[in-house]
Amino acid sequence: QFFIELGKLGRGGGGAVFACEHVLNGTVLGRYAVKKVAVGDDTEWLTRLLHEAHRLEAMRHENVIEYRHSWLEDWQPSPFAPQVPHLFILIEFAEEGSLEQALLSPKSVASLGSMKSVFLAVALGLAHLHSRGILHRDLKPSNILLKRDTKTNTLIPMISDFGEASLASGAEKSRTGATGTIEYTAPELLRTDIRGQFQG
Repeated sequence: QFFIELGKLGRGGGGAVFACEHVLNGTVLGRYAVKKVAVGDDTEWLTRLLHEAHRLEAMRHENVIEYRHSWLEDWQPSPFAPQVPHLFILIEFAEEGSLEQALLSPKSVASLGSMKSVFLAVALGLAHLHSRGILHRDLKPSNILLKRDTKTNTLIPMISDFGEASLASGAEKSRTGATGTIEYTAPELLRTDIRGQFQG
């Protein structure tokens, strides 16, 4: 009741993502993205999602999309489907779209600055995830979102879509051929040993 849905942004990581405005007593408090993941009566799946969402909410890094809050709510995904429990995840809104979209726009490419700076920003965000024991497993241009720095008028890359992410300690158990995008298979996933530590 406190969020007004503006439109669907896309799908990924087992859920749909929607743009929304946070409204309280008629006052717009901000724009966010909300990811809705169906959990039904699968308590084991819900527990895993809550655990990983909690870890992501605790992370703060300029180059990692910010997870704000999560809650459980019944939602009807279509007029022909019943209401089922969904995990709602409130995420920072990236108003400039994805890196994939930016690379197709000359204006956006100019705002990105050098590709070296883009790679560095993504590497810093990835290093932060690794320091917290999180493997992304589906890092690609469409999962790098952009926000504008109002002071410098440049675009800041942020790693997003952790639907295929896993904790390093569980990587061996959760690895399957259907995980992530094969063209972007994370090399650190292939080098993870049985103790869940990253090998150099």
